[in-house]
Amino acid sequence: MAEVKNDRIIDVAVAVISKDDSVLVARRSPGQHLEKKWEFPGGKIEPGDYSLTVRDRIDWVKIQNFDTISKIKKDTAREKRLIIALPRQIDALRGVVEEVACLRWVESNTEELRDDRIARRELSLRLAQGEQRIGQLLQTLLDPRPAPVGNSCQWFWKGEEEFPHKPMGVTKLLSRACEDIYASSPRVRNELVVRRKLSSAASSARRCVMERMLYNSDEERLGINVPSRKKCL
Repeated sequence: MAEVKNDRIIDVAVAVISKDDSVLVARRSPGQHLEKKWEFPGGKIEPGDYSLTVRDRIDWVKIQNFDTISKIKKDTAREKRLIIALPRQIDALRGVVEEVACLRWVESNTEELRDDRIARRELSLRLAQGEQRIGQLLQTLLDPRPAPVGNSCQWFWKGEEEFPHKPMGVTKLLSRACEDIYASSPRVRNELVVRRKLSSAASSARRCVMERMLYNSDEERLGINVPSRKKCL
């Protein structure tokens, strides 16, 4: 079929996939032309490239099957504490994980490595590279941005698909969910609770609190009355 755009005809190919009484349609990603509009999955093609494009598109929509999306929406609608992320491209991650698992097996089950220093060093290097690559791929696994920057990850909550544009949008989605789910939780306004590593100031405050627990346990609030990191802890 052909699409007319700015008086220019563009050849496109679409895949019409039906199951029982349902037909598969895709929703355009936010930020694109005609964003959030529904359409048959497909795309532009070059002359003579029809069969390749249709095959690629059909491969792509396999993960967009009715049963999976429908089940995800029902599950998230039934349990509001459930948020589901659906990455689109995990083949690269799966391949690296399998390779690292094989290398780990070789490391644990090959006695010949014990006397081969060069082979051990080569194995260690490949393991380090594989684990580093896994870390890189995991950084983009849940990224809603399209490849190669992200992974076009889809997010579902409360029976609906969410459309975060960037990782910051995912953070805002999770914050909204936490505010809704844990609405009665106390609010702790302190930067220390979101740190992944303990700062030197927090470490010092922790030590002081532990000392006061030992020597000032009979005092109200352990004798800490002025606002400080110790009081927050």
